[in-house]
Amino acid sequence: MLSHARGATYDELRSGFRWGLPERFNMGTACADEQAPSALALVEQLPDGTVREHTFGQLTDGSDRLANALVGLGVGPGDRVGVALPQRLETGLAHLAAWKLGAVSVPLSGLFGPDALRFRLGDADARVVLVDEAGLERAAEVAAQLDGLQVVVVGGSPAAPYRGYDDLVAAAAGRLEAAETTPDTPGLLIYTSGTTGQPKGALHGHRVLLGHLPGYELMFDFFPRANDRVWTPADWAWIGGLMDALMPAWFHGVPVVGAARHRFDPDWALDLVRAHRVRAAFLPPRARWPPSSS
Repeated sequence: MLSHARGATYDELRSGFRWGLPERFNMGTACADEQAPSALALVEQLPDGTVREHTFGQLTDGSDRLANALVGLGVGPGDRVGVALPQRLETGLAHLAAWKLGAVSVPLSGLFGPDALRFRLGDADARVVLVDEAGLERAAEVAAQLDGLQVVVVGGSPAAPYRGYDDLVAAAAGRLEAAETTPDTPGLLIYTSGTTGQPKGALHGHRVLLGHLPGYELMFDFFPRANDRVWTPADWAWIGGLMDALMPAWFHGVPVVGAARHRFDPDWALDLVRAHRVRAAFLPPRARWPPSSS
């Protein structure tokens, strides 16, 4: 959005800037389908240290299949899809799939307890929530109290009535005609922290990604630059992790490094940055703890 103005002063940028929103815009297709299929999209470091690489073509295919699987569960335009997953491939695919359907994704921290999940999923009137095996017990407790909420489990083979992600996706069709959405079509419902009362759901249109781009690009000195790789320790369930790291990078066709970790460790972070050649890191203030002397 601003890379053409590299070298301009702040005053020049400010005076010349104009919003130019397209008539049609879908975050799901913009961050996957419209990118070079063979280009690297995600470097996923698993908890055991295994590293997997995924291309934008795999994002397109995976999100299409998941979207078709969600249709089979009754999800349609405007429906809410909860995403309670850590930094992993399926988290990104869940958001992309919901947006391609014209549905609304609801990011949820995997650290939420049953009460926090129950309130947000109930308030959102979510039709489906995706969790990992660690979150199944909490999600099952919530689903027993919310009529119509279906639980999809990433990893493992859960017993009925819960659905296994891999089985659903394997049985789904592989091509999807994405919904025609506008910048104002609802796409993201993200909840406040609830420090002054119950959490409040902030409903965003697909323009939310476009709105984050100018600040994001300036934050990294006219992002993207050659050989950029993006990483953040922030949970992708937070607006900062999702819209100030993951999706802006994919919108620009830049690979992201993802690694699930519940507690920030500076030594681990430096090792990750070094190993995966991260050049653009979005670090919340809490991530400034000094590493050990070693």
